[in-house]
Amino acid sequence: MFLLPATPRLYLSAVLYGLLPATALADASGNAALPDALTNTLLIGTTILILASLLLVVKTLKKQGWSLAQALAEESTLPDGSPTPAAGDLPPLIASSSRLIALIGTIVLGSFFVATGYFVLWRLCHGQSIAQANDAWSFFLAGASLYLPYGANKVASIFKTG
Repeated sequence: MFLLPATPRLYLSAVLYGLLPATALADASGNAALPDALTNTLLIGTTILILASLLLVVKTLKKQGWSLAQALAEESTLPDGSPTPAAGDLPPLIASSSRLIALIGTIVLGSFFVATGYFVLWRLCHGQSIAQANDAWSFFLAGASLYLPYGANKVASIFKTG
C-alpha cells in the first residue's frame, strides 16, 4: 500500500478505471480505503437496490392500471349546463404544464440525491472526507425551484371563485 501526497484528478481517474488500487487515494492522515472488492460490492448493491425498487414501483402501477398521462392532467371545468360525470366516470382532463414541470423537477432532484449518495459512498469507501458533499445544497435549492410553477398554480387555485 502506498500513499500519495495529493489526490490529483489523474489519480482519481486511474482508480476509477482500475489502473491504480483504491488505496492510492487514501488521504495524508492515513485513513485507509476499503478493499476494492468491498467498495464495488457496496456500489453495485446500491445500484441493484435502486433499480429493483423502481421496477417494483412500475410493476405495481401497471398492475393497478395507472396512467402517466392521466396523472399529469388536471380536471377541467365543465361548461355551464353540462351534466356532471356519472359515478365512476372520469371528469374531463386537460394537460397540465405545471405538473409536467413538477415531474421533471422530481427526476432532476432524484438524480441529484442519487449522485450525491454515490459520491458520499465513494468517498467513505476510500477513507476520504465528505465535506465537499455540503456544496450540493446549492444544487438542491436550484432544483427545488422547478416546483415553483406547480406551487404557484395550487396557490392560485385557492383564490379562484366558483
